[in-house]
Amino acid sequence: MTNDAGGKDSTEKLRVMVVDDHALFRRGLEMVLQQEPDIELVGEASDGAEAVEVAQETMPDVVLMDVRMPKRSGIEAAGQIRDLLPHCKILMLTISDGRATSTMRSRPARAATC
Repeated sequence: MTNDAGGKDSTEKLRVMVVDDHALFRRGLEMVLQQEPDIELVGEASDGAEAVEVAQETMPDVVLMDVRMPKRSGIEAAGQIRDLLPHCKILMLTISDGRATSTMRSRPARAATC
């Protein structure tokens, strides 16, 4: 068994968590990801506060997270998850309107670059 650049064994599945406040979008993304044999869905959350809790419980390798959500934004949650789980990579998802983009620019860079 060999390790890849991230230190994971090449036979291990990538542990992924999906975070979005729209259940239909989460389901669609999960259906696509479940088709990949090297991906294991380990959790989901519907807001930023829940995302931090679920990430601590499931220890994902990757979090796919919406930028704008209730209770805590994806940007804020990403910063907290990075502080708690430094190995975790976070990919931010958003719609392409000016409000979401300007929200990302107004946050600290460490939270946006996960």
